[in-house]
Amino acid sequence: MNKYIVLIAVFLLAGLAVKAQDKVANLEGINYQAVAFDDENHEIVGADVVNKPLFEREIGIRFTITDGPSGTVTYYEEEHITTTDKYGMFGATIGLGTAVGGDYAKLLDIPWINGDQWLMVEISKNNDGSYKQVNYDKLMAVPFAFYTDDIADNSITTHKIVDEAILAEDINTGAVETSEILDETIQAQDIATGAVESSEILDETIVAGDIATGAVESAEILDGTILNEDIADATVDLTSKVTNILPVANGGTGSDGSNLVDGQILIGDAASGRFVPTKITPGDGILITETAGQITIASPPISASVDSDGTFTIPVGSNGDISAGQSWESPASLQIPPIEGKPFEMGDLFLASANVDLKGCLLSVYLQSVAGGGDAKLKVVLFNPTNNTVTLQTPVTFKFLLVK
Repeated sequence: MNKYIVLIAVFLLAGLAVKAQDKVANLEGINYQAVAFDDENHEIVGADVVNKPLFEREIGIRFTITDGPSGTVTYYEEEHITTTDKYGMFGATIGLGTAVGGDYAKLLDIPWINGDQWLMVEISKNNDGSYKQVNYDKLMAVPFAFYTDDIADNSITTHKIVDEAILAEDINTGAVETSEILDETIQAQDIATGAVESSEILDETIVAGDIATGAVESAEILDGTILNEDIADATVDLTSKVTNILPVANGGTGSDGSNLVDGQILIGDAASGRFVPTKITPGDGILITETAGQITIASPPISASVDSDGTFTIPVGSNGDISAGQSWESPASLQIPPIEGKPFEMGDLFLASANVDLKGCLLSVYLQSVAGGGDAKLKVVLFNPTNNTVTLQTPVTFKFLLVK
């Protein structure tokens, strides 16, 4: 036969001794025994020797446990080196070899509850790494002792379940609901540090009714555990939640505001670390305008310049001449109405300019008197400080700027 023939294959569960206290002993693995035969014919005088036992030879054994007979999913794979006896008999414990592949690191991790595990056996007769498959059968009842012998009197209690024996993939979706977990079934000492993170708790898994009064204090909540996105809109109302004075460093005013009066505003005070109430009052030359949500501080507006009520014409007889060291004064009847509706007052500041080149003459203007209705008489003076007669282009138009 063109393969290794393995006979008398026997499975034995090693180390399965359940103590009286219902605690599970160490489950080391599955014992496997068989006889290995050579797959080659040996010529001798007479009849050829067929299927000669591989006696007293060092061989390699590879065990592979798969999900179903297709072998597309390998649960666990390990290799052994052993020596056959004089009859070709060898033994090995599946689970104690050198793990070389598979999705699980040890036998107890395999989801035995699925009930469709297959065992492939391969032999390297020269222990040279070249393996041939000699058997591939479905594992039946014996390996299920990993689970069934953990159960006494048809019941399961938490102390009968070996650590990590039940994995997440062993639990069907929706099989266990929070309503099925009795109060105090899971205790603090049953949860390893870091085993459960807030990100692993499903929405609404823990409801307010499950938390005893005073069970969770703010000191027990780690920094960063509750994020902004974990707080629903309008959940925190600062008008009712903040009972003490909020410091400036945290965005507050550092004051309870009880000493504020109408018209006061809060201005930061570095010395006290809080905002102090202050009222802004206008001073000379300052205007303060208060509107809803706004305070405007400005200097008084300057009236726009306007033309006088006529043009001042140098007397024709002098041909626009102003002699050296002499002055020209505007007519005494020069009267101007209020500029932009603002009546004149003695002491108002007047500025004037001319529309022609004054050729070095000095121009000054002042209020001579204030008439009824806010009109004013003005006096405009041109003085020639030079040593020569100055001839100006006439007529001359003057413009005035009034500063209240």
